[in-house]
Amino acid sequence: MGQVFRFYREAELRSIAEQLLRCPSDYPRYGEEEAARKVQQLLQQEGIDAQLQYAAPGRPNVVARLKGAKPGRALLFNGHLDVVPPGEGWTADPYEPVMRDGRLFARGAADMKCGVAALLYTAILFHRAGNPFAGELILLFNADEERENAGMLRFVQDAVQADGALIAEPTGLQLCIGHRGVARYRLTALGQSAHAAFADHPDNAIVHMARLIPELSALDGELRHTRHPLLGSASLSVTQISGGSAPNMIPDSCVVEIDRRLLPGETEENVRQQIVDSIERAARVYSGTFRYRLDNYLFLPASLTEEHHDIVKTLRDAIQETSGALPIVEAFGATCEAHFFANTLGIPTVICGPGHLEQAHTPDEYVRWSEVEDAVKCYAGLLARW
Repeated sequence: MGQVFRFYREAELRSIAEQLLRCPSDYPRYGEEEAARKVQQLLQQEGIDAQLQYAAPGRPNVVARLKGAKPGRALLFNGHLDVVPPGEGWTADPYEPVMRDGRLFARGAADMKCGVAALLYTAILFHRAGNPFAGELILLFNADEERENAGMLRFVQDAVQADGALIAEPTGLQLCIGHRGVARYRLTALGQSAHAAFADHPDNAIVHMARLIPELSALDGELRHTRHPLLGSASLSVTQISGGSAPNMIPDSCVVEIDRRLLPGETEENVRQQIVDSIERAARVYSGTFRYRLDNYLFLPASLTEEHHDIVKTLRDAIQETSGALPIVEAFGATCEAHFFANTLGIPTVICGPGHLEQAHTPDEYVRWSEVEDAVKCYAGLLARW
């Protein structure tokens, strides 16, 4: 790969990362427009055609294609452009990157603009060298990963085909071949509003919810007994609660948000029925019925690529060549775009990127800069071998 890396400049890679990190892209305050246009500019100034693909106003994906010097298979590189809001507790401006002790600090440094920068720079280096790889490289930098995946839902409409995909989510450059899925539900217990001083038999939505939550917790305990050898256990967590409108009123509604982590084979119908069964158990315990609404607004199945697949073996070789050690093959701890590639489009998918999930979504988020440099070498090794 000497002909590729003769164009490599560490300062250039760092400049790309810092330019992306300076583009605020948390939603709903900003959206991804500025970050997407920066990616498009970086590619176009190298002579690489890059198109904006809008999932919603102000929320574009960036899609680009590079043709290799000889025929071969298609490989897709992916990273998301949105970040979570900075929140409180930062010791510096979260959108002004700072390098300190070999670590680059900024919102999105780990999750995952430095991964995006590494993918971008890999493509740029190969393009400068005359695209010395076989087949086609597809670049997708998508909007709205952190919330509802509008960017991926738009991308899959075009039924793009590839023989393998790599997502640069933060894994510490370990090789991840799958992750649990996630479903999100909004459960609303319903009651009847009344003056608190005159309600002899109050139909209190908060009380109803207080009786439902223990059954949901019991369901979580049951789910955790079901384990996948790589992905771990299923789970259910009540993550938010709200209810009532005044201290002297019986509340007519109480709402909880439910986060449900999924294993391979779990379906929307079965998962929903488990929650309904828990509600009905609570009703039997209290000799009554509950009026409620159960809304499912997200369902992303689990994703898993077989360990013997060629993309796993090829990336493993590239990582080993870079680090000198055989990488751990493991599950990704969170959820990402892999479902859309692996399940919806049928593209075998791996996850490997600089940074660690423990740093994602935290104040003073950072990535070790050496990992970003090594990521370029790993991605270049994968593309060259592919």
